[in-house]
Amino acid sequence: MVWNSMKSWLQRQHFKSSLMFRIVLFAGLGLSFFLLLLGNLPEPLEIRKFEPSPGDIRSPITIEDIEKTEEAREAAVNKVEPVYRKKDSITEEQLDKLTRLFTETKKIRGNEDLSREDKIRDLKSFYPASSISDQTFEALLDLPQQNLEIAEALTTNVVLDIMMDGVQGYGGVQQAKTQIRENLSVADYGETTRLLIQELAEASIIPNIVYDDEATRQLQEEARQSVKPVMIYKNDIIVEKDQRVDSEIYRKLQVVGLLSEGTNFLPPLALALLSVLIVLFLYIAIGQLHPAILKDNRNLFMLVLILLLTLAAMKIVSLGQNPDHPTVAYLAPAALGTMLITLLIDSRLVIPGAVVLALAAGIMYNVDQYLVPIGYRYTLITLAGTLTGAFTLGKTIQRRYIIRAGILVSVLNVLVITIIYMFGQVSFPWREVSESYVYGVLGGLLSAVLTIGFMPFFEGAFGILSTVKLIELSNPNHPLLRRLLTEAPGTYHHSVIVGNLAESACESIGANGLLARVGSYYHDMGKLNRPSFFIENQMNSENPHDRISPQLSKSIIISHPYDGVKMLKKYRIPEPICDIAEQHHGTSLLKYFYHKAKKESDKPVSEDEFRYPGPRPQFKEAAIIQICDSVEAATRSMSDLTPEKIESLVRGIVKDKLDDGQFDECDLTLKELEIVISSICETLKGMFHHRIEYPNEDELKEVK
Repeated sequence: MVWNSMKSWLQRQHFKSSLMFRIVLFAGLGLSFFLLLLGNLPEPLEIRKFEPSPGDIRSPITIEDIEKTEEAREAAVNKVEPVYRKKDSITEEQLDKLTRLFTETKKIRGNEDLSREDKIRDLKSFYPASSISDQTFEALLDLPQQNLEIAEALTTNVVLDIMMDGVQGYGGVQQAKTQIRENLSVADYGETTRLLIQELAEASIIPNIVYDDEATRQLQEEARQSVKPVMIYKNDIIVEKDQRVDSEIYRKLQVVGLLSEGTNFLPPLALALLSVLIVLFLYIAIGQLHPAILKDNRNLFMLVLILLLTLAAMKIVSLGQNPDHPTVAYLAPAALGTMLITLLIDSRLVIPGAVVLALAAGIMYNVDQYLVPIGYRYTLITLAGTLTGAFTLGKTIQRRYIIRAGILVSVLNVLVITIIYMFGQVSFPWREVSESYVYGVLGGLLSAVLTIGFMPFFEGAFGILSTVKLIELSNPNHPLLRRLLTEAPGTYHHSVIVGNLAESACESIGANGLLARVGSYYHDMGKLNRPSFFIENQMNSENPHDRISPQLSKSIIISHPYDGVKMLKKYRIPEPICDIAEQHHGTSLLKYFYHKAKKESDKPVSEDEFRYPGPRPQFKEAAIIQICDSVEAATRSMSDLTPEKIESLVRGIVKDKLDDGQFDECDLTLKELEIVISSICETLKGMFHHRIEYPNEDELKEVK
């Protein structure tokens, strides 16, 4: 009784089109959102610097003390010694310079075209602005060839020996020069040769142990990374009772987000603004994704009711959550909302619904997230779960598929929980993780169970023929369909073909194709009372109409839609399918029996006497089924169907019904009728396509 009363109220015309009701509905949603989440806002402490603490204050969260961590890392970096390495390319460059000097010396010594000054100038180019005296360059030009060879070999060896050991900085260069002098002081090559070797070797010695910036930075980075983050752990005592809050303690309280000076009205104000934005977002999203819903208060009311129901269920779960057991939040049946939206309204509204529920979860379960107002982990898992639950249902579903969707939500919950812990934890707290897994699995299953539980309420209260119900009614094992198959197989076959034609045609214009298919299955159930009076069931047997009057035939034929409605109501078939059965002939004229009666009667025969009493189709699906019903009957009586004949036939039937006013009471437009005609023609062409005529055995022998 309650459901019937509510259903009657929801179907009143002033309710369906009331702008004021829509305003109240969205305002109520925003207010409910605000009130449900108001108690979940964090409450920072009121504490002042250099005053005694009113009690023991513990950290509500585990968080890194970034400032202290950075100080420790900088200290570790400062302890790293600079890295130096020997650069062999410098040694090679100096030896190459010596080699080129002696090579050039040998080349120009006998060159008579160069003056002595030019020769010295050329040799100086190898050591510009060096400490080598002019006497040394002159000695290079004047030394006997044998002594020059000795000087080259000794100089190269001295430089190579010293630089292979490495020369670092100015001190290393001075030490190397001292070593050269000591080694050459005992050499017996003549004073000129010794001084030449000494000056050239000293001038060639430069530092080849240089600072390695990259290696030093790498060691510094390794030292930095080796420092473990300085953590403030959950439940660590930051300040004890009556302990004075110094600057360091005050800083730690700021780090964990426990400070507030005076009454802070910003969080409630922020929540109020968020509630307004949520309502605006929902309104705009619905307008973009499904504009018709904004003018349909019935579906709009159902959408808001689903969201509030889901938020209430989530709020109940939040009552069992506390800082010691935050993972209880994963039990929230958030997917309930999006699954009901998919099943009862339209999957296009799933995404805005999921966003609203995810934001609510981020605030509602944010028991230990003081740094940000919305806990990302709960937002993420709610968003993933709600979208998964909705999109895994699809279009062709049964009630068992709701359970499957719940299981998939559970699996995804476990996966997302794992990702969250991998992102947010230094190490896995396995006990907490295992509890999270359990709650995540139960949350997905609970969503499915609640969806199945609330489905009958919404179907009954709002008079909804859901996709789930339609799929159940399309099952060939339904008692009525089994009766139709066994008692009137021709009608059953006719209904199936009409269903295929109507489904494709409805989907081509955005109507409910599944409703059209299932309605087609049941539209001729009234023929079960007298199946032999309908030509598709006569199977080449005698036609009973040949033995009775046209008036009696008319009464039998016309009664089948209304007999069908009685039968459908007896089996509690939903109202839209009953409407299709009642309206699928509209007020059409029984032309055959009308003309037969005119031929047999001497008196005038009224057309109204041979018309169905109606009503005419009231919605698109019923009108399209009426077309497909006539088209299927007409094509069955024709042979050698070509695409041209099919299109001519379909257009002729549609024109007759249009001229007869059969579509005057539904919102089927001429443009949509053209699309429907094209769809029906394409489907029929696929059903009646030409096949290859295979030769018989005699023809094959003749070919051979």
